[in-house]
Amino acid sequence: QTQRFQLGLGEYHNPAVLRLTVGQLFDTVLKEILHKWNCQSMRDDPNCQAIQPLKFKAISTQDFVMNSLLESLGMRREALGKALAPQYNSMLLFELWNVKGQPMIKILYKRGSHTNKLVNLSGNTRNCHGVIACPLEQFAGCCDDYRTSSPMEECVLSRPFPTPEPLAFPEAEPPIEVAGLPLQQQPQLLQQFTLQQPALPNALQPQLLKQQQLPPQQLPTVQSLQQNLQEHLILQQQLQRTQPMQPQGLSVQPIVSPLTRIPESNGLDIRRYLHLRSH
Repeated sequence: QTQRFQLGLGEYHNPAVLRLTVGQLFDTVLKEILHKWNCQSMRDDPNCQAIQPLKFKAISTQDFVMNSLLESLGMRREALGKALAPQYNSMLLFELWNVKGQPMIKILYKRGSHTNKLVNLSGNTRNCHGVIACPLEQFAGCCDDYRTSSPMEECVLSRPFPTPEPLAFPEAEPPIEVAGLPLQQQPQLLQQFTLQQPALPNALQPQLLKQQQLPPQQLPTVQSLQQNLQEHLILQQQLQRTQPMQPQGLSVQPIVSPLTRIPESNGLDIRRYLHLRSH
């Protein structure tokens, strides 16, 4: 059922899809048959020298192409019977006959490698119902909706492609107020803080929130951070020596930014101003 939908077969019959699949093949076969007949009376025409001696031409293809060609001719149900697709070594023949000076077409089908019997399906062709052989002119007009000489033109969209609707993004959360900082300076410093600081583990987030709630008089300046940097590095080394079971790939590093709150002499544990940063 999926293949029938993709190829435009059966209950999903779609001439536009069939033109893409076998439209050019069908057009080529029909043009060569017409050219062969027309050259019977034009033996001296240079354009007929190649096709005049031609008696037989074979085209090897795949089962889904054969399936689509049978659908285009209107004989798929009669050709396949209960089978879902043409069997291995199936064959479709177009025979050109000269019957009392009139060109006639016979369409024969062989149902796979298990048999050599040829079934005459000429009477099941579109525009040729109930005949043993179909007049060439009548056969040539049977399937114009399924032929194309330019598959690329069939790929051009007949209607504009629908424009997708813009994606909906959640509204931005309001900025967090920082104690002691003018409101007009908060967005810029918060952005700087976001760019400089990596994501903190969940276990350290409460400590950071508590750190942000320190009163303004305990906030150090950038100069005091630079002066105490060496002291923090020594503390870091001591912490690393006291944590032998530290997870692989993690290191303890100090937060150094204008928003880091490290009191100089308030008796608070300096370790809560350190966080784990993954390599």
